[in-house]
Amino acid sequence: MTQGTIEDQDDRLASLLRDAAPAPAPRDAMFRIAVLERRERGRFRRRVLLTAATGIVASGVALAGLIAGDELRTAASVALVTLAAATASMTVAPALTRRFRPDRI
Repeated sequence: MTQGTIEDQDDRLASLLRDAAPAPAPRDAMFRIAVLERRERGRFRRRVLLTAATGIVASGVALAGLIAGDELRTAASVALVTLAAATASMTVAPALTRRFRPDRI
């Protein structure tokens, strides 16, 4: 019973693996597009919810400022401006980070 040399066995094993191994699947472009679309829809939903929540809070602060006296009206105005600045930064910051860090799948 002859085994052959190690090199012969390596060559035989390499040819068996080469012939039996399936080729790697091609990249599925539609799958990548679907994943990117799902991620973008999630971002859009979060932005809409954040904007709606901020609008509700801003409306509440503005209404409280209108109802309140002069001192509270000034405090409500400051709170409203602060809320507007915070909302602007929360809306712009994610867009800037995505601009400088492209999506990878």
